[in-house]
Amino acid sequence: MKTDSIIKLTIISAIILALFVSCSAVFDAGVSGYIYYYDGTTKTYVSDAKVSVYSDSNGTNLMASTTTDANGAYTVRRIVWESSNPAFGKTADYTTIYIKVTHDDFEDSALIPVTIISDSTNDSQGSVELTRIRFPMPVFSGRVTSTTSTDYIESEYDDLPVYLCYKDETGYKRFAASSAKVYTTSAQVASYDSSTTFSHGNFSNLGGSTIKWEATPDENNYASMTVYLIFDHGGDLTEDSEGCFVLDSQDLIAEVVIQSGTQSYQVSYNSFKSGT
Repeated sequence: MKTDSIIKLTIISAIILALFVSCSAVFDAGVSGYIYYYDGTTKTYVSDAKVSVYSDSNGTNLMASTTTDANGAYTVRRIVWESSNPAFGKTADYTTIYIKVTHDDFEDSALIPVTIISDSTNDSQGSVELTRIRFPMPVFSGRVTSTTSTDYIESEYDDLPVYLCYKDETGYKRFAASSAKVYTTSAQVASYDSSTTFSHGNFSNLGGSTIKWEATPDENNYASMTVYLIFDHGGDLTEDSEGCFVLDSQDLIAEVVIQSGTQSYQVSYNSFKSGT
């Protein structure tokens, strides 16, 4: 008798479990979109951004990830979920996923909820706007002295370093890249001196995109930063214990405000002032 009761209970449990299982179905879908930011009013697409898809709003259960192509586009082709109560019976369902985008030059996006429908690529549902915070350094050229003599008396301004620096609370520090240092020459590179016979202390190709600078864009989606071009007149600059340049009265500094989207700056000799 006891055995019969156990058997009946087992059968009933199996039936109940079968009912629950029979109501469950598995669905899949894709999601696609573009990753972009605004440079001023220009919508610009972001390549090589990592797009991660999570099933939860805490970002703990990673479902899939991919990277954007050269046009800022991406597609995650198969996101799978199970539902015991599909919205459209066993034929279709929808679910909410959470997308997060990361890239070294941009702020991480928030976890963005996106509702996707099964058996669809959900085109453009996953488009995300980012905020750029790291920018490629422009290239600087110019001249450090106003002298334009017709002989070589001012050649003392040639073959000396010009450094690209930033300034913090301790002083002037060089950007950590080989392109943050060039040497002056007598070559004619400054357009405002094109009529002279000889000029000295010219420089070019200082900086460039191998250096990144950081700033928060303003309400118009532009960012700016002040950089400093330091001419080492004696060729003997040293650094203190904080890594700052120790300047003397003959060293010269040009202060330049750079803006995102500008690729080059020409620095006039009258921008250079005494370093002390």
